[in-house]
Amino acid sequence: ERFLVVPQWLRVEDTEGRLPVILDLGLTFGTGAHDSTQMCMRALERLVRGGERVVDLGSGSGILSICALRLGAHSAVAIDIDPAAEHIATENAARNGFEAPRFRACTGDVIRDRQTMERLADGGYDIVCANIVAGVLIDLAPVVPAFLREGAPFLCSGILLEREAEVRTALEVAGLRVAEA
Repeated sequence: ERFLVVPQWLRVEDTEGRLPVILDLGLTFGTGAHDSTQMCMRALERLVRGGERVVDLGSGSGILSICALRLGAHSAVAIDIDPAAEHIATENAARNGFEAPRFRACTGDVIRDRQTMERLADGGYDIVCANIVAGVLIDLAPVVPAFLREGAPFLCSGILLEREAEVRTALEVAGLRVAEA
């Protein structure tokens, strides 16, 4: 509700009070048009109070990290297995005025590479996001707790209704409690 996604080639004079998120709508996921991305953006509007450390697992364009920063998060890390996503997310963050150390994008497989997971978990985060498909969320569930600070929410989306029960079970087996569906 508070965001206005703007393609990088378009100049908008009046955002009507909304927070602009300027993106190069290239080949990565995360243009802001998909329902699952919009649900995550709305959830971030409720969750970010200011000062949080946020990580987005499977970040694509970096849209969720950028949104969190726009809302006042202290820092955001965007992680994706696709090396192109790292470059695109870094450029998108810069378009929005966010650079290191406040924003960092990296390439890594936190599911299969324990060292990468431990290095990136970095003491935990206040909000963990993952807007990806159900199969990846199921595989990701066992490592998510390493990224969460005590009481931190795991915001996940991208789940088809017919796979919801599988994802819920995987999250519960990993020790997480599903608060909203």
